[in-house]
Amino acid sequence: MNRITDQTDEFLKETGSMYNLFLNEVTDYAIITLSLEGNIKSWNAGAEMIKGYTAKEIIGKHFSIFYPIEELQKKFPQYELEVVKKEGRFEDEGWRVKKDGSFFWANVVITALFDKGNIIGFSKITRNLTERKNAEEQLKAVNNELEAFSYSISHDLRAPLRAIVGYSNILIEDYTDKLDDEGRRVLNVIMKNAVKMGQLIDDLLAFSRIGKQNLIKVNIDLGSLVKTIVSELNILQSNKIEMDVKSLLSAKCDSSMMKQVIVNLIGNAIKYSNKKETSIIEIGSYREINENIYYIKDNGAGFDMKYYDKLFGVFQRLHNDKEFEGTGVGLALVKRIITKHGGKTWAEAKVDEGATFYFSLPNI
Repeated sequence: MNRITDQTDEFLKETGSMYNLFLNEVTDYAIITLSLEGNIKSWNAGAEMIKGYTAKEIIGKHFSIFYPIEELQKKFPQYELEVVKKEGRFEDEGWRVKKDGSFFWANVVITALFDKGNIIGFSKITRNLTERKNAEEQLKAVNNELEAFSYSISHDLRAPLRAIVGYSNILIEDYTDKLDDEGRRVLNVIMKNAVKMGQLIDDLLAFSRIGKQNLIKVNIDLGSLVKTIVSELNILQSNKIEMDVKSLLSAKCDSSMMKQVIVNLIGNAIKYSNKKETSIIEIGSYREINENIYYIKDNGAGFDMKYYDKLFGVFQRLHNDKEFEGTGVGLALVKRIITKHGGKTWAEAKVDEGATFYFSLPNI
């Protein structure tokens, strides 16, 4: 029996030594253990690299030494340990302090350690995610600047456009008899382009607002919403359009944003199939494991799938204005709204055989 016990003790010693060697080889993660009070009991090489302290300097001190003064005033370190004692685990991201006083963005996971059913301490694993955080903040700043720029430019363009349209109307109403055919043609071109620019500005403002707008998610009967949109667009009054609206799955989404998505997609289906003798548009849905899939299918012009990457980009159009008018913002707006809802957008098409646009939403 003693021989077996000795072998077991030796095995445990060897395993412990191997584990300690493993911890010291890990430099991307700070891996430490804490007492029940939160005092540091062990310290690996990754902890020294990330936080700057040697084991000799830090062991025995309270782990709150890594927290900014604002977090200490809120007693956040103590709150973390209380949560771990109740739930067994706590994960958080936030700013932490190195030995030299500099800050880093940390992902922290604290886990309870048990012995015979009793908590005897905690393990704490920290990753330095400062580069990712900085990249996110830079991207956010750039997006905010772009949105502010587009919003400002769009507003600034409205006044001169109104003037162009206004003076053009005056010429048409009061001086049309003094213009020859070419003059009237040029004036109509000016009016048409001014109207198009106004639509482009409206689309840009809508695209900009979506980025700032908060989602108000409620359970929506998308079948009823589609029927309302079809009625508002007077689609059923046209003998040239056949609408086939299948039973649609309900979804939890922002009502006004989802209306914009469906209006844009139905509008596209009508526009790109209006050269057919009869436009056939089908709207339906089906359920996947974690999401609902919705589609709008038409028998229109379609597009070449080799240009697919341009499809949902701002100002990217696969047809020129002589074929089909448009601003190149509608599908980009659809994608932005669906992405904001945690879904995806995609499409399938063949030239002159129609297109099917899909979007997904998380299951209710």
